[in-house]
Amino acid sequence: MKTGWFTVTFFLFLLVSAATFGQTSNDLIGAWHNETKATITITMIAPTGLITGSYQGRPGAAEQTLPITGWVYPVAPSPETAHVVPVIFTVQLAPYGSLIVWSGYLSRGKDGINTITAIWSVVTAAPDPDNSPDHNAVNAAVFRPGLD
Repeated sequence: MKTGWFTVTFFLFLLVSAATFGQTSNDLIGAWHNETKATITITMIAPTGLITGSYQGRPGAAEQTLPITGWVYPVAPSPETAHVVPVIFTVQLAPYGSLIVWSGYLSRGKDGINTITAIWSVVTAAPDPDNSPDHNAVNAAVFRPGLD
């Protein structure tokens, strides 16, 4: 469990200190993939900040598309200060009896590419005794644009 808290603390540090270059919540719209090739597609952001879209797990997992919902805090670009765009989204993973939530931020690197860096937490009704007796797992992910 010490590793989980270290990961959470590390990414909160990044959330506070990461430099960005004028991205907005509209930069979230589109398809994003993480290290496991799971795909999040954000199709709409309402004026209130409500996010809607879809999630497809990594290849080889349950091959279905599930709805995703979340919130973004739309930050207006400011040339005077560096900032990130806070975002949170969640999916009900019905095939596994689980819920997953990602909490993080959109940022643009020096290479000009946007990424979503997030801490994720999965809560499972019935834990998998082969993997973990816990009902909760925490880790981090970085989502990159596109489907490759």
